[in-house]
Amino acid sequence: MTAALEEENRVIFIDRAGYGLSDNTSQERTVENIVADYRSALRSAGVEAPYILLPHSIGGIYASYWVSKYPEEIEAVVFMDTSEIREYAPDQMRTEPDPAYLRAYRLDKMGAGGLGNLLVKTMLPEKAYYTAAEQRAEYALALLTFQNSAVIEEDAMMSRNMNETWNMLVPNDVPKLYISAEFGYNTKNELIADGGLDRGTYLKFFHLAPDTDDDTLYDRYLEFCKKIRDKTLSVYAEKLGNCEIVCLPGDHCIYDQKPDECAKVIKDYIDKLYD
Repeated sequence: MTAALEEENRVIFIDRAGYGLSDNTSQERTVENIVADYRSALRSAGVEAPYILLPHSIGGIYASYWVSKYPEEIEAVVFMDTSEIREYAPDQMRTEPDPAYLRAYRLDKMGAGGLGNLLVKTMLPEKAYYTAAEQRAEYALALLTFQNSAVIEEDAMMSRNMNETWNMLVPNDVPKLYISAEFGYNTKNELIADGGLDRGTYLKFFHLAPDTDDDTLYDRYLEFCKKIRDKTLSVYAEKLGNCEIVCLPGDHCIYDQKPDECAKVIKDYIDKLYD
């Protein structure tokens, strides 16, 4: 995806502590510490602000904190289907990591690499748009990641970090774009073009009868997507300030699934900043 961006921009990838080839750490994985790591890594590499941030998934928490805490360092933010930040009530707070993450970590530490590999493949289903080499690389990096306790702690602290970020967000004029992929669907044809819905999964999710017709199922899913955009994403965007939401329906890893389309949205947005 980044090939088109690299023609006129310097693109830098930073793995957080414990991810991929980055070292593990015993430092508490608070949003404050993680953002400090990002800033320190860039300064140490001689890369001076301001930056355009390009977070994905949970990275949206850290980018939101960064742009609110240090807006002078950020030229713009493009959120790629990032976690929709909201405030958790005390009884909704999660303090333990995802059980599957924890099992993979413990199995790896016990030397049960085969079982750890199986769990990784269960959590990360094969992607039709990957080559065989790309798929092997994803699994290899995921297994390296599961060896590190920092990732487990970060996952356990997600709701805490989300609350901390939500409560300190201050709307500002830094330009922001939110690309909605998983909840970006507006029509049944868009869903069908991307392979349709898994009936078993979504009949259960929406508590629908097994004999529910496809049209009803698709309508419920599209209503759900619209509700997320209207009730959660729009509130999040307002809290950020100067944030535009665009729909690019597809997989959560939209940059993998639709690299050309995703790159065009980002490139057009960056180009517009400098018109």
